[in-house]
Amino acid sequence: MRLKLTLLMSLAAFGVWQVITIGGGQLMAGGQHTSLADSVSTGIGYNWLLAMVFVILVAYASGTKSTGLTAPATSPLKTLGLMWLPLLYLAAMLFLVLENGWPPQSVILFTLINTLMVGVSEEVMCRGVLFKGFLTRFTIWPSLILASIGFGLMHVLNVFITGDLWPAVLQASAAFMTGFGYMAVRIRTQSLWPMIIVHGLWDFLVFMAVPTHSATASAPASVNPLAPMMIAAPLFLYGLYLLRNAHRDYGFMSDTVSKSSPLKGLPL
Repeated sequence: MRLKLTLLMSLAAFGVWQVITIGGGQLMAGGQHTSLADSVSTGIGYNWLLAMVFVILVAYASGTKSTGLTAPATSPLKTLGLMWLPLLYLAAMLFLVLENGWPPQSVILFTLINTLMVGVSEEVMCRGVLFKGFLTRFTIWPSLILASIGFGLMHVLNVFITGDLWPAVLQASAAFMTGFGYMAVRIRTQSLWPMIIVHGLWDFLVFMAVPTHSATASAPASVNPLAPMMIAAPLFLYGLYLLRNAHRDYGFMSDTVSKSSPLKGLPL
């Protein structure tokens, strides 16, 4: 029997997922503040594993099609065409990593496993379960904006792990902006999988570029604190462009369309 996911249930799942992710991370760190780079590179993050399993179970119980856990409905060539900008970001970050050099193998392995789990967990939660919950009460644009805000705000909670509020706020703002680009591809392909892959690999390459694996390395002192938002801006604008026909493109989620939606009752 399929679970009928409501907005209240999706928000409750979001809360439980946050407790597992953040609370579990604090338990693993012994209540001490630690950098995100150290968190992902020094061992398996069992909090991320549990959070991923939890949200996948919720998504499967409430329907894989409307939560995006199905293969892309678009052709492979069209899917790649929609992903050209995110893939360009990955290529640029890979070039930076190759220029700076790779960290030790153990760091690579733990970081890859953890960031892929985070990519699955965050995409299924925010652009799967949470987005579907909002669609039961709102039309497409309020739903995708609210889901993107949720994706951004959850990054503020990293302050409980790192103890640094301002970087967490900047990260949250950048996440909100990139969320639009991710959401656009999710809607146009009718699947979470393309951006799950991009999300996980992007996080992996970002941490590979962080020079924490070398005792003598240090980050540039003149890095613009607004750099994350500047980097995210093109994805935000690209997402707005792809979402110009959002009411048409999300008809595949007709089982979650709210009563107030202009699509309600139309053949999809």
